[in-house]
Amino acid sequence: MTRLFATLFAPLLVVATFTTVAKASDPLHDRIRQVGALMTESLQLDTIFGASFLQSVPAPSLKAGIRQLASGLGTYQSHTITKQKTPFEASAKLLMSGGTSIPIDIAIDPTAPHRIIGLFLRPPVKEAQTFSELTKAFAALPGRSSFLITDLGTGQSLASHNDTARLPLGSAFKLYILGELTRQIQSGSKRWSDVVTLDSTRFSLPSGILQTWPHGAPITLHTAATQMISISDNTATDLLLHVAGRSNVEAVQSIMGHGKPDVNIPFLSTRELFILKFSKGASLANRYREASLAGRRDLLATSIATVPNDSVAMEEEPIMVDQLEWFASAREMSSCMKWFYTNGTSAAGAMALDILSVNHGVSINNADFPYAGYKGGSEPGVITMVYLLRHRSGRWYTLSASWMNTEAPVQEGNFISLVQSAIDLLGKQQ
Repeated sequence: MTRLFATLFAPLLVVATFTTVAKASDPLHDRIRQVGALMTESLQLDTIFGASFLQSVPAPSLKAGIRQLASGLGTYQSHTITKQKTPFEASAKLLMSGGTSIPIDIAIDPTAPHRIIGLFLRPPVKEAQTFSELTKAFAALPGRSSFLITDLGTGQSLASHNDTARLPLGSAFKLYILGELTRQIQSGSKRWSDVVTLDSTRFSLPSGILQTWPHGAPITLHTAATQMISISDNTATDLLLHVAGRSNVEAVQSIMGHGKPDVNIPFLSTRELFILKFSKGASLANRYREASLAGRRDLLATSIATVPNDSVAMEEEPIMVDQLEWFASAREMSSCMKWFYTNGTSAAGAMALDILSVNHGVSINNADFPYAGYKGGSEPGVITMVYLLRHRSGRWYTLSASWMNTEAPVQEGNFISLVQSAIDLLGKQQ
C-alpha cells in the first residue's frame, strides 16, 4: 500500500510505502531520535531509511532538505509523540535547542530493522509562551490579518486581533455548504447515504480528484462532503452547492452566525470563481463586480457558465483577493464552528463533526485535544485556518486565523507555524 502524508499545503518531504501489524513501539522512538540527530549530524542514511524511500528521495536531496529546514534552529534536544496512529506510525514534535519545534509524521517498516519508510517534515514552529506574543505575531504579518480563540463555554476570547474584519476565506467557505447540507439531513429531506451522479459539465479544477472521475459516476453525499472538507475537493464542493441549492446556502450563512451574508451573495461555486478571476484577462471579473445582484446572477447563468475550464490560466500573484472571494470575520467563523458544535448532538450533526475531523491541517496532540475539527483554505495572497477543538478538560474552543496580502503571496509556512503554536499553547491550558 502506498500512502501520502499530506495537508492542505505542500510537504517538504513525502514518501511512504508500508503495511501495519502489531509490535512494540520502541523502534519508532529510536528512529525519531535519529531524524532529530540528522538535523546537525552526518549519519549513514541507508541504515536509517528504507531502500524504497531513498529511491524516491535520494540521499543528497534528503540531507540538503533536512539541513535547510533545521538551519538556525540549534540542535535536537528531545521529542514528543503527539499522535500514535499505530505502533509503527506517528505524529511527533522534535524539540530544538533554539526554542523551536519541528512537527513530523513518520512511519517505519514493521519488520526489523524497522527502517523509515515514510517521513513528512512540517515548517518549524516557534514555541510561544503567551497568547499576547501570538497576537502580536499575527498583527505583524504584512497586509491584513485576524486571529481569535474563543472558549465556547464562557463565550470569552482568550486571544484576539482584528477579529471583526471580514477577510477572504479561501476554501474555508465550504463550511457553509456543509452546514446547509447537515441542516437538510437533520430535517429529513436528505440522507448522508443519498446517491448523486457526477456531471462533467459542472467539473471544477483542482484541488481535488473528482474532476478526474467519469461523467455519471455515482457518489454518496457523505463521500462528497468528506472529499470537500478533508482534501478541499472543488468538484465535490460545486456538486454539493448544486444539491443543497445556492439560495439555501446563501440563507444558512446568517443561521450559522454571519453578520452580513450579502457579501457572499451570489454564493459562488469554485468553478465560477476560477472563471471570473483567471480567464479572459479577468474581464469577466470586472463586469461581474460592476453588475447589480440580478446582473451578477444572470452572468453566472450565461456568460460564465459557458466558459470552458481550459480557459483558466492560474496566477501566482494575488488577483482581486479583497474584492472577489468569499468573506467572513474571525468572529463569524468562530460562530460558524459553534454552530457545528451546537448541532453535534443530532445524528446528522455528529456525522458532520466526524467529517470535519478527518484532516487536522497541523499536528494535533490527541492527549490535549481528543477532538479536532478543521477547515482551511488558500489562494495567492490568502490563507485561512479554522478549528473546533475539544480540550482534555472537556472545554470546547474555536480558533480562527486569516491573512490577506493584496501585494504579494503570503508566506504559508510562517502562518501555519503561528497556528500550530497557538494550538500547542492552548493545549497547555488547565
